[in-house]
Amino acid sequence: MLQLRMRKTAIIFVMAVGFLNQTHAQKKYLYQDAKAPVEDRVKDLLSHMTLEEKVRQMDMYRGDFFKEKEDFAKGKSAEKIGKLGIGAIHDLYPRSAKMINDLQTNVIKGNRWGIPALIMCEMLHGYLDEGSTAFPMNIGLGATWDTSVLDKVGKVIGMEARAHGVHFGFGPNLDLGREPRWGRVAETFGEDAFLNSEIGLAFIKGLQGDDLKSDRSIIAEPKHFAVHGIPQAGGNSS
Repeated sequence: MLQLRMRKTAIIFVMAVGFLNQTHAQKKYLYQDAKAPVEDRVKDLLSHMTLEEKVRQMDMYRGDFFKEKEDFAKGKSAEKIGKLGIGAIHDLYPRSAKMINDLQTNVIKGNRWGIPALIMCEMLHGYLDEGSTAFPMNIGLGATWDTSVLDKVGKVIGMEARAHGVHFGFGPNLDLGREPRWGRVAETFGEDAFLNSEIGLAFIKGLQGDDLKSDRSIIAEPKHFAVHGIPQAGGNSS
């Protein structure tokens, strides 16, 4: 159910920023009308899709399937793209506009409703790629006790991610660092639940901005909440 809600949010997001192919079908459907209410467009699009097409929107593939070195690999990715569309691609980290544009063009043309792929990447303490801003590790960011700083950090990360064609960020990490033997305490904002919630909320607001239509905003995915941050005997149980 959580995945379904996230995917619906993703569909609303790509519609809001105008990614859906407006000239794909000869018939003018409501979902292709950028001036129509987003919820109405989503309902219209879902009403036309087959069960298989909806299920495919729940799929998520590794970025390695879609590129050779830093270029889009059309032949390599043809089987994954297919004719039903692609839900999401994670850890792609596109380094050029041509790479991500070539990929999305093939995904959009490869399904009859012109739905692009949702690009998802890690954003622990910065957009993870060469040339992007690397902020202090989360344990250091939490030690600032400063929500205004975290809002600014989120804004920079969101802007740099969107500039690379990324829509969805795996972050912030809201696990509580209460087990010093656990090797990933540095990924947390600390041990205090209230501090984590306030710092994390500021981070999320920074990433998402005031409007997802902005070319500087992305969808934030707070994580991990259960199990991952509660290691057994100090071991990383993932």
